[in-house]
Amino acid sequence: MKKAFVALLLFFLSLANAQKVTNLYWEPEQPKVGDDIVVYAEIEGNVSNVKLKYCPIANGSCFYEYMTYKDGKWRLKIYAENATEVTDGKIEIAIVADGKVLKEDEIIVEEKSTPGFEVFIALIALFFIAKIKMKK
Repeated sequence: MKKAFVALLLFFLSLANAQKVTNLYWEPEQPKVGDDIVVYAEIEGNVSNVKLKYCPIANGSCFYEYMTYKDGKWRLKIYAENATEVTDGKIEIAIVADGKVLKEDEIIVEEKSTPGFEVFIALIALFFIAKIKMKK
């Protein structure tokens, strides 16, 4: 009976220290090429060493950086030159606490929209309007 009680007690103690990410998000919510991205993680349980692993797919490299804790959230700023400056695509991220991966996700980085075809058509239209008015 004592062995069963001790085993049950150890099981519940291990659950009490279980770590899990309750909320993972980033700002801007829909980053574009060249944006710095701030990743936030709210972690339940006792953790001290929290790292963000981020791997820009197009880059082929992975980076591990320590996150800072403030106001109940772990936070890290991913600078554009490390991840989003070169290309659009995905950045794979993982929250690693005390050597264990707690949560994985992907950040989709979109192309910055540049004035293109629409501006060209508008300029041609303005040119024709100006030409017609000059003939009158």
